[in-house]
Order: sequence, then C-alpha cells, then structure tokens
Amino acid sequence: MARARRSRSKKKEKRRASLPDVWEESRVILQVRDSPTDTWAVEIETQTLSRFGASFNIKRECNVGQLVNIRFPSSIADEFFGRGGDPLSIVSLIQQSNRVIVNGEPRFHISVAFVGEKFPDSYRADPLQSYAVCGSHENGFFKITESEKPFKTRRHPRFRFELEIRLLHIKKTDQTIVRGLGFTKNVSVSGLSVISTVEAQIGDKIKIGSPDLDFYGIAVVRNTRSLIGVENLLHVEFLDSAFPTSRVKSVLTNQQQVV
Repeated sequence: MARARRSRSKKKEKRRASLPDVWEESRVILQVRDSPTDTWAVEIETQTLSRFGASFNIKRECNVGQLVNIRFPSSIADEFFGRGGDPLSIVSLIQQSNRVIVNGEPRFHISVAFVGEKFPDSYRADPLQSYAVCGSHENGFFKITESEKPFKTRRHPRFRFELEIRLLHIKKTDQTIVRGLGFTKNVSVSGLSVISTVEAQIGDKIKIGSPDLDFYGIAVVRNTRSLIGVENLLHVEFLDSAFPTSRVKSVLTNQQQVV
C-alpha cells in the first residue's frame, strides 16, 4: 500500500511539474472591501493566471496597494497550489488598475500579485490600509509591507486601447522633419504612449494627428524605449492641447461596426 501511495504521489508531482507557468481565461471569484462595512464580490474571467499573480478586466475600480481576496475552484487550486479537493482563497495585492475600453465599453484592467492565504493583522485592524511588495517567500507568494501613504493616482486617468495615429517628428538637433505612423498603447488627456518606427530622442517635438478624432497637437518626447525589430515605444506629453479621450468610445464603436 505504501508503494502505491508513493507511486501516485510521484505521478501527481510529475503532472504538476509539467504544467505551464501561465494559464488563460479561468473563472474565479473576486472579493473586494471598499470600506469597513462595504464588501462586494463578482465572478471574473482572468486574462492571464500564473502561480504568482493574475490579470482581468472588471466594471468597478480597485485601488493600487489594496488587498483583495480571490477564490479559486478546486480544479485550479490543485493545479496551481497542490490543494486538491477544496476551493482555495488567496489574498492578492492590486498592482495595476487602469481604465480601458473593451468592445466599446469602459472597464478597469486589474493586475494582482498573490500574497498568501491569510490577511495580515494590520488589514484586519484597517481594511483600507495600503501595501507594497517588499520581497518574496520560498513558496512563491510575495511579501508585503504597510505603505505610509496611499498610492497616488495619476492626475489624468489612462485608457488602454490601440488607435492609429500620424506622427510628424521634428528633430531637436537640426529641425528636420520625419513622417510616420504609430499605434497607441495607452492615452490620457495630457499624453500618450505610441509604438512606431519613428526614432525620436527625449526632448524632441512630435506633431500627433488623428483624423478619426479630428485631433492635432504638438507633444514633447519624455521617454523612449527600443522594441524588437525597428519599432520604438515613445512616451509623449502634449504641450498646449488635450487629447479628446471622451470621443474614443464612439470611434472604436464605429470601427467595430465597419469590421
């Protein structure tokens, strides 16, 4: 009998070791406490799910630094954490909370880091306490510590979506002009990040144009990063204009209808 148990155990360990690091589209329960007396829960479908964290889109906003609870069904609990037979609740830390447009509707894209199976004592004393990652445990869960101040949100919310825009790059060195196209990664009223073949330096000025939004404005490059191949990720800030984020939803809806 002992030999049979060892054999089954080895098969189970072998199966678990061969599992991928990331699963996609698994349904779990998210439980959030917005105040000492206000708690809500919703069934969600994760976009990515690993042993260390998850990401998903929901209708309600969560705050960066906030602790939430995610309840996994027994099948996922067994595959991820070796807890066969019973559902499992994992305390999770909100790492990102960004406004996005999904199928023409506003949502919040949330990413979390898994912290453990129990809330810290400081959370029980104050559910609105903010936390930050400070390391990791041997079992893969992240260590957290209390933050002295809540995470400071951006002055203008960012929206994640892809929109083709036109770029007119004005080089700072010799004032020559280079034209190109790009696709936004995220935008806000005050700036955007765009993937393009245009090679710009920090401090260069770029004229941003979007015929779909009837928008044209001058922006300054605040940061750049080279991507795979010839593409670059440019982070720009508008100088004297505001990006019309209020018009984005209607444009994306019209594009989907055309398709």
